[in-house]
Amino acid sequence: MSWEYVGTGGVVDIGRLDKYESSIPEGSKFQVRLALRTSVSQSVVTEIKRQMVARGVTDADATAAGTTMTITARKGFPWLAVIAAIILAVIVLVAIIVSWSIFKEIIPTGAQGALTAVIIIALAVLALGIGGEKIKRSLK
Repeated sequence: MSWEYVGTGGVVDIGRLDKYESSIPEGSKFQVRLALRTSVSQSVVTEIKRQMVARGVTDADATAAGTTMTITARKGFPWLAVIAAIILAVIVLVAIIVSWSIFKEIIPTGAQGALTAVIIIALAVLALGIGGEKIKRSLK
């Protein structure tokens, strides 16, 4: 899985995460990475994830490693505003945020090309199958 950089900001910009919604295609995954002054406890990570799930955020996940916290979800609603509100509600977390970055998932070109080829072949087979039955019936 590859990620493409979308934007970045500081703690004062978290309330404006939603301005990046239009940069993330519907149905794709995105990540918000928080650079922290210090590591966070597992209970903070669990609380962020619990709040996202409670609000219906699709494919919600939160992890922390060292001084980086990663929040991942799938776009299907303007989740960035909801996630920003959740982050701002966890005061312990807000107090130690240095900066954040947002990324969108990208499909490697080869995989995307292969998927397109499979779809085209499936449509061609379906069209020929339907057309072939019509031709057979008209010949009888």
